[in-house]
Amino acid sequence: MTIPARLPWHAAQWQSFAAALDAGRVHHALLLQGPPGLGKLRFAERAAAALLCESQAPAAERPCGECRSCALVAAGSHPDRLQLAPEEDRTQIDVAQVRQRIADLALTAHYASRRVILVAPADALNRHAANTLLKTLEEPPGGAVFLLVSASPASLPATVRSRCAAVRFLAPDADSARRWLAGEEHGDAAASILEWCGGAPLSALDAARDGEAQHYDEMIADLDALAGGTLDPIAAAARWRTVGLRRTLQWQLRVLARAMRSCAAGERAPAAGAMQSLGARLDLRAMDALCEELLELRSALERRLNPAEQLALESLAVSWRDAARPPG
Repeated sequence: MTIPARLPWHAAQWQSFAAALDAGRVHHALLLQGPPGLGKLRFAERAAAALLCESQAPAAERPCGECRSCALVAAGSHPDRLQLAPEEDRTQIDVAQVRQRIADLALTAHYASRRVILVAPADALNRHAANTLLKTLEEPPGGAVFLLVSASPASLPATVRSRCAAVRFLAPDADSARRWLAGEEHGDAAASILEWCGGAPLSALDAARDGEAQHYDEMIADLDALAGGTLDPIAAAARWRTVGLRRTLQWQLRVLARAMRSCAAGERAPAAGAMQSLGARLDLRAMDALCEELLELRSALERRLNPAEQLALESLAVSWRDAARPPG
């Protein structure tokens, strides 16, 4: 691995972290939280390197990239940089993994008095793992710093959140995001779908690399066809099954957010083509009902209730079809 460069929209968070590091008052557990695609993991990796860096330079200039610790971090072999993440082919961090890391903390640090444990994604901690980690967060060993990365902090137990200092990340303004994307490969394509990605530059970049712009257009066309009565809900659900429930919810919420903003502002032509047609078919009441259904399903996924995917997708397709029908 390499030590990631600092992202421009992290300036305020990094300034606060560096000041705490200079003052010797970094909290023993930082919860880096915010929507996906904002680089929270990059921030955590850079913060871990800065915490272990052996340079005597001000914290704002760390990691130095030249000392022994920085070389080990860049090589992915620093013994005092520990990680908690789901094992291969698994989606959760289990209690055995947490216990192993706690045992590692009992050992003497190799190069300094500090050890860093990066938990990413923290949302992947199952209930028993989170409760086991809580005991260590309540009574942390000296010199241990936990960096928890979460896009859904509400899915973590309140007791875990209460033991952490929150570091919040928000999407940069659109102009700043586009300036940064202009210097990245696929940046032009990413800038064109930035709005669909909630203003998150890294999400837009990933989507552009995967060719997702076409999928957004296809989803809007499906929703417009459902609302217009020209697409069968079962056929639509079968198509969305290839995308997956989680991503379907994400895309449909973004479509609704755009349509609701335009409708509320009195703009009945929010975009060209299918998006314009869809916006004209739905009123705010119908959009609100659809939004509630989408959010309930997303909440079920976040709470790992595992709703039946095919049934959920079919229900969504029927709701989109019925949303444009006049009452009665």
